[in-house]
Formats: sequence, C-alpha cells, structure tokens
Amino acid sequence: MNRIWLHHFGKALVRGASDFGARSDPPTHPLLLDYLARRFVAEGWSIKRLHRQMVLTSTYQQSSILDVERQEQDPENRLVWRMNPKRLEWEVIRDALLFVGGGIADQIGGRPVQLLEQPFSRRRTIYGFIDRQKLPAVYRMFDLASPDQTTAQRHKTLVPQQALFLMNSDFVVEQARALANRSEVVRQISAKDKVRKLYELVFSRQPEAIELAAAVESLGAHPGDNVALLDHLAQVLLMTNEFIYVE
Repeated sequence: MNRIWLHHFGKALVRGASDFGARSDPPTHPLLLDYLARRFVAEGWSIKRLHRQMVLTSTYQQSSILDVERQEQDPENRLVWRMNPKRLEWEVIRDALLFVGGGIADQIGGRPVQLLEQPFSRRRTIYGFIDRQKLPAVYRMFDLASPDQTTAQRHKTLVPQQALFLMNSDFVVEQARALANRSEVVRQISAKDKVRKLYELVFSRQPEAIELAAAVESLGAHPGDNVALLDHLAQVLLMTNEFIYVE
C-alpha cells in the first residue's frame, strides 16, 4: 500500500518506503494505511483495483497550485492538501517521446534491445538492455534505479544535464521531427492550425492565445517553406515541464 501510494502521490504515507518498524517514521495517515490494506485483501489482492481506487479519489485529482496559507501550515505537504508535481521517470519520458512521435512499437515480449544506439529502437523502454557494469550516463542522469540492488524509492535530482539531453540528443531530435511530420500536422494549411494540432498531440489541449501567438511568430509567415522551424517548435514543446511533469 505504501509503495503504490508513493508511486501515485510522490510521497509515501510512511516516509521510508520499505522501513516499517520501531525506528521508522510513523505514517502520516495510519487509519488510511490500514483501510487500504484491509480493502486490498478483501478485494482479492488486486493491485489493479488498488490503482483504480487511488486515482479516482478527490485527493489524487487535486491541482498542484500552491496555497500560501496551507504551505505555511504544512510546508512538506505531508497532509496532501495539493498534488505533488512529479517528474516522469526516464522510462516514461522515453515512451512518451516515442508515442507523440507516432512510432512506439506495440509488440509484447521478446529479447532486450539496445535503446541508445542508432537506428533507435521503437520498442518500449521496459525492453531495454541493461549492462550492470556499464550503465549509460543518460540512465544515471535521469535517476534510474541501480540494477545492482533493491531500490524502494528512486533519488530525484534536477540537474542541467537533463535539459541538455532534451536539447541535443539525436533521439529527442528524431522524435521531434517525427512529431512535426505526423499526418495530422502536415495536412493543416495555416500556421495557427499546425500549432493547435501540435499542442493537441503533445498536451491534449488547445494553446492559450499568448502561446498561439508566440508559436506562430516563431514559425514566420509561411511555415511550409521552412520545415526545420516546425521541427524546432515541436522539440520546444517536448522540453516543457508540462510534458515532463505530472501536475
């Protein structure tokens, strides 16, 4: 219960995700933890039902907007008065890039594949080959759990290398180009319609007026004359917090 709560809310009910005992921190919501455990057993030990129960709660569906008064009373948000903004894990970021680029493979099972070598595999990241002795730098950069030990909770860092990867990686550039060349975008005539379709594909929403104006200005009067500009705009959208974070 504690680990699944940690997965959805960013912070566990018991601070040490796997440390239950006399020396661990007490749960912030002991009755809730007991209730979830009892219901989990009563419903046949179904993790799927537990996930559904958590994500359908009003607590999970809260906004991440900061409330100054509540922040002063509970600065660590231990009482879950708002949603904790959470950066996606490396695996989810890579899969999301493939998905919006329109090329993620739906094959299930099979042998592991190299993810960081060209031509880039389109398989989901869960099928990536892991060499315990030579863990690629990009994995460490995005706080991948060590394959040499059990990790109850990943470290979370915010370092410049993460942004630099999204700016310069050949893989990210390839997905941005694929996004800009999706048929849904290409068949749009005007610059405004192209921008609206990009926002719809990346964020599942329409751009606000100021976002639309800035994006259209960046494309110039004739976006079809310079495909690279549309590629760059697509990559900019893929680098935003709205795409990388769950809020």
